[in-house]
Amino acid sequence: MLWRVVSQAIPTCSRLITRGMRIESHCPRCPTAEETINHVLFQCPFAKMVWQLSNTPILQTHRFDDDTEDNVSHIINSYQNKNLTLSQKLVPIWLLWRIWKARNKLVFNKFLESPSKIVLQVEAEIQEYINSLNNSQTSTNIPPNHRFVADKWVRPPPTVFKCNFDAGFDVETHKATGGWIIRDNHGNPKAWGSSKLTHVSSPLEAEAKALLVAMQQVWIRGLKDLQFEGDSEILINAVNGRTIHSDLINLIQDIDYWSSKFSSIQFMFIRRSGNSVAHNLAKFSCFHGDFFSRSVDQPLWLKRLVCKDSFIT
Repeated sequence: MLWRVVSQAIPTCSRLITRGMRIESHCPRCPTAEETINHVLFQCPFAKMVWQLSNTPILQTHRFDDDTEDNVSHIINSYQNKNLTLSQKLVPIWLLWRIWKARNKLVFNKFLESPSKIVLQVEAEIQEYINSLNNSQTSTNIPPNHRFVADKWVRPPPTVFKCNFDAGFDVETHKATGGWIIRDNHGNPKAWGSSKLTHVSSPLEAEAKALLVAMQQVWIRGLKDLQFEGDSEILINAVNGRTIHSDLINLIQDIDYWSSKFSSIQFMFIRRSGNSVAHNLAKFSCFHGDFFSRSVDQPLWLKRLVCKDSFIT
């Protein structure tokens, strides 16, 4: 993204006009201003609001001006600042991409995105990226003989059922789906399904709503002792009370409510490689209609996935 900004490769109205297109040059948000690259990313009132809400440390020593190269240079220099955390270094770069995405949603889909939601989305995505990075580094540094990583499906204790869940989220359309599969102590599928999720604004929110649907599907089947397992470590930490995310407060309350309906319940994190069945159910199953659920007659593709998803005794 930074390279495209510096090389003037962002297709704003002013840039497209220089390439021969006959279009208006004004910004779609503020008609009195020309839509330059610098305006969209730094000077537009919408962009300014996003930057202010992000509370990024670079704004303490710099105010974005009319010089695009100077603004980008400051972002690059801040990345070299050893006093900043990795998250603080990544925020400005991530915000540029999200601000540009929000502009495209407005131009092509007439969708007005909230500046506060953009900031929350950036924070969640960066945290998920850092967690993934840390998991990868930990996995690399630990000798194989001493490594215990939940990267395969592990059978629950006797009398306990395990429900794996996952979500799919399209960042362009904000369409989301959830998938789940319930298995017993022997790894035998008891029920599985998928559902379209409504009013979702981020991948993290999609994961939380997929968990809620999974919990409801388990409850209506009368199962009381459960392990819920997903591959979003951020969500699992939030549900277990290790972290707090302001954009998940209402959903966490809903999850707590449904948790009270079970005799025993655990929320566990597993890597994507061990959550492949739920991942594929979320991604591919809900083609027709808004909801799909079965407990008998596994399709061949599901049988193959379950067989590949070997478990540790």
